[in-house]
Parts: sequence; C-alpha cells; structure tokens
Amino acid sequence: MATVKRFKPKPPSAAAKHADWLNLVDPTGPFLTLPVLRKALPDGTDRTPTELRSELRGRVEQLGRELGHRQEFVRWVLTTLLGFESTVAWGRIVPETCVVALPEHGVLLRPDAAILQPANHTKAGSARLLVSVYPATTNLRAHLPNERWAASPIDRMAALCRSVGCQLGLVTDGDLFALVWANPTGGVGTATWIASVFAEGGEGPLLDSFATILGAKRFFSVAPENQLEALLAE
Repeated sequence: MATVKRFKPKPPSAAAKHADWLNLVDPTGPFLTLPVLRKALPDGTDRTPTELRSELRGRVEQLGRELGHRQEFVRWVLTTLLGFESTVAWGRIVPETCVVALPEHGVLLRPDAAILQPANHTKAGSARLLVSVYPATTNLRAHLPNERWAASPIDRMAALCRSVGCQLGLVTDGDLFALVWANPTGGVGTATWIASVFAEGGEGPLLDSFATILGAKRFFSVAPENQLEALLAE
C-alpha cells in the first residue's frame, strides 16, 4: 500500500506578514513600503508578550466613553505597551516648546502628551512624538464640531508637528490610533491601528506591528537609519 505523504503548509513569510498588517492600517499619503520593512525587519514584527496582550484585552473591555478613562488608557499604551516609560511627558509637564498658537485660526495647539528624547541621547528633551487624545468616536479626519477652524484632528497634528519641528504625531480617541508623519519635504502620511481589534485576539499581527513600529525600541534602541523617521523618509 502506497504511503501518503502529508505536507505541512509553509508559514507565511515575513514579507507576507508585513503586507497583511500594512493593508489593515489603511495607509494614506507617503508611508512605509514593503521593501523598507523587509530590510529593517527581515524576520517580521516582534511578538508582543502574552502578559501585555492579556492586560490590553482587560483594559479595552473596561474602557468607558469618558475622556478621562480614555486618557488613562492612552497613558498605559504609551508607558507600558509601547515601553516609553519615563520619556512620556503628560499634561502640564509637556514642554512649552511643544505648544503652538495659531491666532489666524483662533486656536492653541497643545498636545496631551509628548515622547521626549532621553537625557543620554543627543538633543535631550526634544520631542520625538506628539500625542493628542480626543473624546470617544471622534472622526479623526473630519472638521471638529463647534470649531471655527475646519482642520481635522489629523490636520491639526500635522500643523503642530511642522510648527515645533517634530515629524511624528499620534492622534487617538482611545480606540483608533492614527500615526501622523509630517514629511519634512512635503505631504502627510497616516496609518490607523484599532485597539478594539487588538483585544479581539483575531489580529495578532496588527498588535505586533503597532508595538514594533511605534515602540520605544524603534525610537531609542536601533541605529539612526532604522529609526521610524528614517524608515518613513526612505
């Protein structure tokens, strides 16, 4: 009797995994490309520790609609999930160098948080990532109600980034997390991750991509050419 050989399907390649999560974040404008991702992350994204996945799931399940609750969740995402810890300046301790007045529009752009360059790095104290938190279900791409200036939250973040000389911003309502890249040579690139999808457990690669691309390691622990701003420019 002939022996039937059974072949196990090959696991998807790192390139295929990159393509999957990149499609899920719906990039617009200039953003990361597959060749850049394959070169910088040849083995794919880092695996998020099980304990962090579990804690994230519990926090999302308990996430209410109150702005204060959502701000606390965002703070946990920055300090613990993404690993920025003490480099996060929150609320009143955000430096005034990260605040910009636009009198022509009648607004003061002040981020809720900023990731600052640590003391042991060059340009210590300068902003690497600005963060703005909006109420639940805010349309991050639409005109804010009762605001004279028609700029959306994403547009406002891009304007703030350009004004203070920080290329990267994160705009969130506590569920949607939109990364904003204010390209120094022109144009704005965005990509959006969804925390409630992370918590469902069905899109593990999506959470892994979020923690890898926006994690502290990508800002402070890799060579300059592999840091997020350089990968986006490439």
